[in-house]
Amino acid sequence: MNKSKKAARQKWLYGAVALGTAAAGVAVATADLPAYAAPVALVLSSTNGPSAGGNALTGTATPTTANPSPFPDGSTLAVQFQFYGTSNTSCYGAAASQSAVPRATAAVTASGAVTTAGVQNATGVKRVSTTKIAFTVPTGLALVGSQATSKWNVCVYDTGTNSLLATTTYTINARPKITSITPTSSPSLGGQTITVNGEGFATAAGATTATIGGAALTNIKMNSSGTSFTAVTPQHAADTGLAVVVSTTGGTVTSLDPDNNNLPQDADNATNDAPIPFSYSNGISVTPNTSPNTAQVDVDVRGVGFQDFILPGALDDNDSEVARVLLLDAPYAQGSTSTATAECTGVLIIDDTELICTLDLNGADGATDADPADNIDEGTYTLTVVENASDQEADMAVANPSIISSGSTFTVAPY
Repeated sequence: MNKSKKAARQKWLYGAVALGTAAAGVAVATADLPAYAAPVALVLSSTNGPSAGGNALTGTATPTTANPSPFPDGSTLAVQFQFYGTSNTSCYGAAASQSAVPRATAAVTASGAVTTAGVQNATGVKRVSTTKIAFTVPTGLALVGSQATSKWNVCVYDTGTNSLLATTTYTINARPKITSITPTSSPSLGGQTITVNGEGFATAAGATTATIGGAALTNIKMNSSGTSFTAVTPQHAADTGLAVVVSTTGGTVTSLDPDNNNLPQDADNATNDAPIPFSYSNGISVTPNTSPNTAQVDVDVRGVGFQDFILPGALDDNDSEVARVLLLDAPYAQGSTSTATAECTGVLIIDDTELICTLDLNGADGATDADPADNIDEGTYTLTVVENASDQEADMAVANPSIISSGSTFTVAPY
């Protein structure tokens, strides 16, 4: 290192030291940077990660008065993971008797559940600023033997000045996998309890989260072994091929790559690498869900996806290509509205999850019962929302009728 660079380096590290005496001034101008200069604390973007690495991290150094710029211009950074054990709780070079240079790489070994040796170099090290770096955890940083987790020293060196700049610790965990999901569907209103089976799920409260189609599952309850949890589905518009994504201390796994190896599935769909897609059906709930057959009743319908509906009267050319709300005594026959017992009219779209309409149960098209013979027969029916009621074959695939569920039943009875 030439004199000008060394002086610049010393200025970064010692610039904040008070130069109250001539002796102090001489020390700054002439002393070599000690290899044992105290490293600063490093704060990682995540202190946990998956076995076999491959994930990217950032590290932010905590400046001190003596070292306000831990990663100065011109530094040549190297990031190393060194095993953490009872006799090795700090990075090599943290003590005055040690040389502050990266160690030779060594494969990870363990005795039982404890790491006993290993040195791995991070890749893609980037200096973002004088206090921030980014790097990729080495793929050789893996659990071995019977380990379920292991702790490592993270050591940031400047190989140009043989100095240890910053340190912290990092823990690797078993990479999560998904083996099955039951059931693999939910009504669009959500509220469906599902069970996700697999391995590598963190058991600590709040340590495992999950989403479906980007929406968070709620009320996650983990078993004690980290191999299964139950959760409640969120609301989501009707869709298919959605991914259940589980995030835990060992990383993230998607149900579309359930064995978490980032490789395409093989030819045997019976193995655990077969994707497990999740779907939402068009479910609704209605309030009230009962009425006598002597009057009209306004019904509040809850669901998902109503905002995009085209209502009757909105199209001049073909009013059949619109959304309809039908009272049925049998499952909806796609393309046919003639079998409906009644139609809920005067539809008001409140928002994407709510519409309100009027059921005429007395057959009089009015508020009074003109002829009891026209009344809807007493019984239990299903209120069905059809997104596209067209009878054209090309449109039937997007009819998207709401499913029959307890929430969509409507009883016509004198109570």
